[in-house]
Parts: sequence; structure tokens; C-alpha cells
Amino acid sequence: MKSIYSLPPHNFLGIEEFCDFEKSKFVIIPVPFDSTTIGNCRDAPQEILKASREIELFDLESKEEPYKKGIYTMEEIEPVYASSENAIERIKEVVEDVIEKRKVPILIGGEHTITLASALAFQKDIFFINLDAHADLRDEYQGSKINYACVGRRIYEINKNLIEIGVRSISKEEFEFAKSNKIKIYFKQDMEKIGLENTMKEIVKEIKGKKVYLTIDIDCLDPSIGPGTGSPEPNGLTWNEILFILKEITKNSKVVGFDLVEVSPLPENKITEFLAAKLIYKLIAMI
Repeated sequence: MKSIYSLPPHNFLGIEEFCDFEKSKFVIIPVPFDSTTIGNCRDAPQEILKASREIELFDLESKEEPYKKGIYTMEEIEPVYASSENAIERIKEVVEDVIEKRKVPILIGGEHTITLASALAFQKDIFFINLDAHADLRDEYQGSKINYACVGRRIYEINKNLIEIGVRSISKEEFEFAKSNKIKIYFKQDMEKIGLENTMKEIVKEIKGKKVYLTIDIDCLDPSIGPGTGSPEPNGLTWNEILFILKEITKNSKVVGFDLVEVSPLPENKITEFLAAKLIYKLIAMI
């Protein structure tokens, strides 16, 4: 018998209702892997789940309670810190199993490298859209090809349908690679020149009616609202801007999965974890 003084369940939103795997549309996959990144991302999944228990279940914009679509939270995937390749293979197997059961996988990282597992699981029949401050297109970083700074490059090798939004930091190597391969990168400075609505009109032309996987690096947001990340960059997206971007994507395509990565919890506040949890719930409401 559950005591009235018990804490809420330690799952996404802290609810018991609509948490049956078979009946759920969405499956939360916590992935505490951070072997290559800057900062401490391994605690992020549990901190984001904890923060999610403070979210109001009623969504003001949709006028609905999106959790009733069914959200199941898996146990954490046991990380393999000694081998990024083995870690990615383990995550891929879990994502594949979720896809086979016709669920929408939602990975909570952990570092951005985990998105490679989803790319391998989904393969080529979708568009990958990366919201990120960085291009992550290096061929190698710190002697490794399976690395948070290389994840965009590895995804592009698997799936040429790669679009990046909000980038404001890039190396010369990455810039030249993107240019020679005609990778569509929407730099933040260019988005400001043509306006967000015009930017999204261009992106919608590419993804209209297509399947899309979204990967959201929390550093795509401005550090003034999301300070808890290992590689913050100034002039990031605002809350309203990212919501507009996500609305346009979900309205015009079929989002088959997404992840949120690179939250690095800060001891002095829980702003970024709450923002991450809220963003996940907003996306669930939109899909």
C-alpha cells in the first residue's frame, strides 16, 4: 500500500497513470554516458527526471494533458565508459527494440555522442535535425572518431539528410567539410539576418511530409536561460525561438524520435534541468 507521504515515482513527470509500456506512445530512455564530453553529463538523466516531477501536467498551449498519450520511463542504460563503440552498440539495441514496438524513443543524455546510436537504429529513411551551438562535424577529436565533437560527421556518413540549426561555433575544418558536401547549416547569425520565420520556411521545404529525428543539444539555447552545459556559447536561441522551431517541424513532418543531450547539472541551481524537462514535455505535446 502506497503511503500518502511517499515521494512520487522516479519516472518522467513522477506519475503512475498512463505508464504502461504496451499502452504508451513515448518511451523515455535515460542514458548516463559522458566519456568524451566536457562537464558532468552522467547525472543529467536522473536530475532531469527529478525536475520533471515539478512540471504542471496541463499544457496551456494545446489545452491538453499530453501525458495521457502514454509515457513509459525505462531504467537507465548501464554505461560502458571504457569503450564508446560498445556504449553506442548497447544504446542502439535498446532504441531498435523501442522502434520495433512502434513507440517513439526519447533519449535523455548524457553526451551528444549517444545520438549516433539513434542514427544507426533508424538508418537512412529519415531526416536528422540537430539544434546545436556547434556543428560537431570534426572527423576526429582528441584521437577519437566516436566523440561528442564528431557526432554530426558520423551521422552524415550514415544519413546524408542532415540539417543543423542555430550553430554559432565551428572550426575551419568543419566549415570547409560542410561547404564541400553541401550540408545545410543554419547559422544563428544568418537566421537573424533573414528572420526566424523565413529560416523555417526554407527548412520546411526540405522536411515537408518526411520522417524526422530531432536531436537537441541544450547549448543551442542561450546560456542566460540554460547555463548548465559544458560548452556554452553566447547568442543562443531563446525559449520562444526554440518552441517556434519545434512547432514548425512537428507541424510539417512526422517526428519519429528525439533526444536531449549535454545538460551538465550545476550545484547552485536546477534551472537547466527543469528547462530540459519542460522542453521534452512540450515536444511530447506537439507530436
